[in-house]
Amino acid sequence: MDSPANVMANESKAWIGFAQGAYINTAMEPGPLRQLTPLAVSALAHEETYDAAVELFTDVLATFSAFFTAKDFEAFSVLLTSSQTQEVVSRLKAGDFEDEKLQFAGFLTAYGDVTVQDLARYVLSRAIFPRLGRFRGPWLK
Repeated sequence: MDSPANVMANESKAWIGFAQGAYINTAMEPGPLRQLTPLAVSALAHEETYDAAVELFTDVLATFSAFFTAKDFEAFSVLLTSSQTQEVVSRLKAGDFEDEKLQFAGFLTAYGDVTVQDLARYVLSRAIFPRLGRFRGPWLK
């Protein structure tokens, strides 16, 4: 039987997938569903909901990044520049490939991919610079 967190993640993915189709086909704004993002971000701090939240964010970043707002990307930036993230990246670089760390690496990769796409799309806009400015430090070397 799936945990409540996994059920929540799977149901959220289904609704976000529905919203993606509606957004593309009718220019519908997925506003009400966006209210779930802060709750899912907070789920990253709890061991029992961590896996489901990372999977949800990775999938949505990869398939429907327009779902997330600038505020959501700011929350991801803060998360991805935290000392916990630096520790996970250091362990991955050292060869520690536990499932949780690999799953987080997938999230980091999906976030990076969207950021690079946004950079290419908005290269002449200053809107992308605050997000990029957060990514400095020894763990990128």
